[in-house]
Amino acid sequence: MADTQDPSQEDHIAHCINHIRQALQCHSDLTPMEWRLEGSNVILNTDTRHTCRDWDKIHAWESLRQTRFKDIEAWKNGSLVLVD
Repeated sequence: MADTQDPSQEDHIAHCINHIRQALQCHSDLTPMEWRLEGSNVILNTDTRHTCRDWDKIHAWESLRQTRFKDIEAWKNGSLVLVD
């Protein structure tokens, strides 16, 4: 974790790491990996096609909805209080 005096930063980092863990577990790429035998060597086919997400669209969507730490005034009853 980060070396910080602000407990909300540590909570935020823990939240982000947990979110990454969940994404890896829930949205893993299940595309089969194809191997071929060439003589006595087993070679991975690196030309396997994968269906990817459009990260530019995801980033644009997220950018419109994110909360920046500089806009957070305080925590109240477990909720963020944002600066107007």
